[in-house]
Amino acid sequence: MNLEKIFRDFCDLLQKRTCVTSEDTIRYYWFAAMLQNDADYDLNNYSLEYPYFLNEDIFSKDQKGNIAKKELDFLYNNGEECYCIEIKFHRNPDPVSTYAHPDAAGSLFNDLIRLSVFQPGKAYERSSENVMILPKETRRFLLYVTDDEMNQYFTDNSRSQQCFLDGYRQPLRDFYKLKEGDIWTPSFKEPIPETFKISALFSMANCLKLSNMPKVQLVCCSDNLNVDSNSIKGQSKENRHCYVRLYEVAV
Repeated sequence: MNLEKIFRDFCDLLQKRTCVTSEDTIRYYWFAAMLQNDADYDLNNYSLEYPYFLNEDIFSKDQKGNIAKKELDFLYNNGEECYCIEIKFHRNPDPVSTYAHPDAAGSLFNDLIRLSVFQPGKAYERSSENVMILPKETRRFLLYVTDDEMNQYFTDNSRSQQCFLDGYRQPLRDFYKLKEGDIWTPSFKEPIPETFKISALFSMANCLKLSNMPKVQLVCCSDNLNVDSNSIKGQSKENRHCYVRLYEVAV
């Protein structure tokens, strides 16, 4: 499939949204964009909430020793090409309260680490189900959509958090402001907000650290999409923006 065309169609669909917008909305719109670009039009190739391999060592366990249930947001697999996609939508539902920016930022990198479970060309087991051999053309993506809330946080150039500038805020800006085709290499250094670290490694075993984050490439980017939905934060009805990025985990 032509991912650039799918991305453009997704953004066009999102701009026409006038109703309540949630993360599920983003998932369905992405599915719609893929389906209208799918020559096979075979729904058997699509899965939402696809289970991760439950015995995978990287996942953390609860107090009873059970591995928490983890699911991939979106999977496309036609036997020849395969797209594993995590989808994240950040918005501020209550402009009056303080938004948890470090926690939201960390959740993006939690998704990126989890995507490393899906290895191109290797066997992927599903608990109590058949073994699936992932095609060599398997690609792993993070689709990120936000409104002004997180866009302002990622692009903040103020010096209000002097102690976090070099080791935390700068790597975040570099990640968010990548140019299409460029690759980001993790470079977080202490001091790092504890909330960010907890969120980034939330579903991971204790053996994993921020240094386990994979390199990522920015595939597509679109800023300042005007979305006429009350769910989107904006200065006015005519100034509600969404910012969209499609990242790919580098092989």
